[in-house]
Amino acid sequence: MYIEFEKLPANARTWVYQANRPLTEEENIFIEQKTKAFLSEWTAHNISLMASCKVAENTFLIICVDEGVTNASGCSVDALFRFISLLEQETQTSFLDRLLVAYERDGAIHTVHAGKIGELIEQKIITENTMVYNNVITQKYELEKNWKVSASSSWINRYFTGNKETIVST
Repeated sequence: MYIEFEKLPANARTWVYQANRPLTEEENIFIEQKTKAFLSEWTAHNISLMASCKVAENTFLIICVDEGVTNASGCSVDALFRFISLLEQETQTSFLDRLLVAYERDGAIHTVHAGKIGELIEQKIITENTMVYNNVITQKYELEKNWKVSASSSWINRYFTGNKETIVST
């Protein structure tokens, strides 16, 4: 059952799907409409899930479910994954590449492969104060507190402390 995003509790289970490119306004509307339709029918063991979504920053699809009502089961999470995969095909946009990192620079959101972070730091494109998006948050309240953080407060900090080991091969 789809409900308004603001009506979900702060501890609602949350998934953040990051697009590999900026989305157009038309794509935002399309994605939100398709996702609302999916969430209206989304169930776990034939019980409706109370869920919502929003497209944020022309880059992120955020989906939340109130597990205080019904838990999202393995099968329902699989159904969500299949839906996102279909959405990728329909929009020709990747949402499932967890090796992409989003960061802010000059008032815009940029996306880079995690294996390139060290290079961007050396070039001073990403600094300790650069805001990065922590897409592994799991609860709605974290959108306000832990989603957008400084690079020095994220896993990227290891690059600023002299540890130049490669995290992900390119």
